[in-house]
Amino acid sequence: MSSLTEYLFEALKDLWFPDKEDRYLSLDAMCIHQNDAGEKAVQTRNMLMIY
Repeated sequence: MSSLTEYLFEALKDLWFPDKEDRYLSLDAMCIHQNDAGEKAVQTRNMLMIY
């Protein structure tokens, strides 16, 4: 599990209220590990679908 995924998981746990109605969240920031050429290539391709 990457650090981003761990941080996102922790944030979502903090936002979860079992007795409340469903909520929609928008994540508008993405971090790319600039020193990892493989990750950067994959994430850059994903941007074409996202934006």
